[in-house]
Amino acid sequence: KPTSVSADEAERLKKRAAVLDKLSSEANASLEPGNYDDAIAKVEAIMKEIPNCAPCNAKIGDIQLKKGDLDAAEKSYLAAIAMDANLPGPYNALATLYNQQKKFAEAEKMSTKAAELAGAGGAGGGDANAVFNTGIIFWNQSKIPEAQAAFEKATKLDPKLADAHYWLGMALVNEGKLPEAKAPFTEYL
Repeated sequence: KPTSVSADEAERLKKRAAVLDKLSSEANASLEPGNYDDAIAKVEAIMKEIPNCAPCNAKIGDIQLKKGDLDAAEKSYLAAIAMDANLPGPYNALATLYNQQKKFAEAEKMSTKAAELAGAGGAGGGDANAVFNTGIIFWNQSKIPEAQAAFEKATKLDPKLADAHYWLGMALVNEGKLPEAKAPFTEYL
């Protein structure tokens, strides 16, 4: 049953939303010149208004990752997952982070969970970027046939995802299929 709010309450909520929008815009603006600590402070200010904000923790993780503070980024992504285990973004981010750290088993686990939450099942389901990330994880594990399949799927999901075409070409080269590699490399270019 819908409830109505008073005009005063509606105005208060509108002002609060405007303040939160302004903080969010300022946080994003701080990222451009690399003012990472300022951006984190802005997101933390939002978190004071919205306790248990999983997307806020994920955003802080993204900023910390840009800052190069991998341990803090991991903690922020895990905090986001603890607050809302149904958001695929933090799992995708952890997959990328773990892949960079050569923690391939953990990366694969996070990528699989992100794909599951994206609702399409399988290696990344219907999200071309998630499928591509899964391919990179397979590549780094020297699972070239699995990587090739993921890159092929990513190129079908998003034909403009240039990196997927490049890595598909690399997988074909790795298997000695040079003539077949020409098409994905051409598409990449």
